[in-house]
Amino acid sequence: MIITGDRDLTQLTSDKTSVAVTVKGVSEVEYYTSAHVQEKLGVTPDQIIEIKGLRGDTSDNYPGVAGVGPKTAENLIQKYGTIDGVYDNIDDITAKKLKEHLLEDKDSAFLSRDLATIRRDAPLAIGLDDLAYTGDDTDALVAFYQKMNFQSFLSKLNTDGDGEDVLGLKPVSFTVLTQDNLAELKTLNDPVSFYLEMPEANYHTSDFAGFVIGSGAKWFVSRDVELLQEDAVKSLLTSETLTKNVFDVKRTYVGLNRLGIHLQNVDFDLLLASYLLDTNENSNDLGKLAFQHQYHEIQTDDEVYGKGAKRAIPDDDQIFFEHLTRKAIAIEQLAQPLFDKLTQNEQMSLYRDLELPMAYVLAIWKSLGSKWTPINSVKWAASSRNSWRKFNRRSIKRLAKNLTLAHQNSWVIFYLKRWV
Repeated sequence: MIITGDRDLTQLTSDKTSVAVTVKGVSEVEYYTSAHVQEKLGVTPDQIIEIKGLRGDTSDNYPGVAGVGPKTAENLIQKYGTIDGVYDNIDDITAKKLKEHLLEDKDSAFLSRDLATIRRDAPLAIGLDDLAYTGDDTDALVAFYQKMNFQSFLSKLNTDGDGEDVLGLKPVSFTVLTQDNLAELKTLNDPVSFYLEMPEANYHTSDFAGFVIGSGAKWFVSRDVELLQEDAVKSLLTSETLTKNVFDVKRTYVGLNRLGIHLQNVDFDLLLASYLLDTNENSNDLGKLAFQHQYHEIQTDDEVYGKGAKRAIPDDDQIFFEHLTRKAIAIEQLAQPLFDKLTQNEQMSLYRDLELPMAYVLAIWKSLGSKWTPINSVKWAASSRNSWRKFNRRSIKRLAKNLTLAHQNSWVIFYLKRWV
């Protein structure tokens, strides 16, 4: 059985082969057998190329014989069998104009037949046994899907699997942080990447599920967020000299503030940098966002936590901690590529002097309560010892001045709607 939308393939019809020609998608199909060809065209399947040689085919760009249409071609082949038979009996053709066209376009008729013929003697190096379907070539599919950024197909591969990670994710290692090994945090190098897992969309009220902190090959994870309040961890997060990379500075700042920790010196915000590079493609799911920047060593939250009513943080520490570790590694790995893109787009000044300070200001405003206005928050950030040393204080003061001057127009409202 051959299924096609090309009627040229009907010439392949035989006692062993039928051709199904799609008329309207797959809802309407015309089945060609030898009997159907004979009934419809009055010829055998082998004679279809003879008809096409005489009538030509403008869609395939071979001319045939001028003045010979489908019906005339069918009548000639029905009577004489082949194009050769037509010319062997050319003197019997009494229609003067038709005879003239046949004689003038004889070479074209034979060439057109040759062009219409589907070659069945191609020198193939493989046989039918080599074409037997033995299942998906998962490695090739994953490589192709990653290259083409077909994330939904990648996710489906992983979902339909038998428990094996078909995405080919590289293994990651982590250390479960406890009271007993807090001192190991001193070995972390600048910059440090940090992620605080708050599973609910409202980060003002969401439970804390766990966190990851680390750099390079050293990653520390835990479900116990009270460990963040220990000096060994807190000092890293509040340090004005140690650089931090995060996914969403506003969300992270507010979350940590609920624990009495004031996040300092964030240099890279993956969500913010991604937004500046493409305002149309952003997701609060770190995995999905990483995919958009061709980073594939991570799964999405939907894949790990589930969707809808079934969404939940895994009870299995290995699954949960590995996912947290992959998130932190993604933040670290994407920092430089996204900074490079911002630089190429001449957006680094926008990122450092306006967007990142503004995100921090709004985080402070959201954390300190309704009595604090964005203006006061900016001034507080500019003057307080809690401000990020990484930021140019004059830039923050200039931002405060701009906010003050623009307070009566839509400038503030624009940022509040976008960030709050």
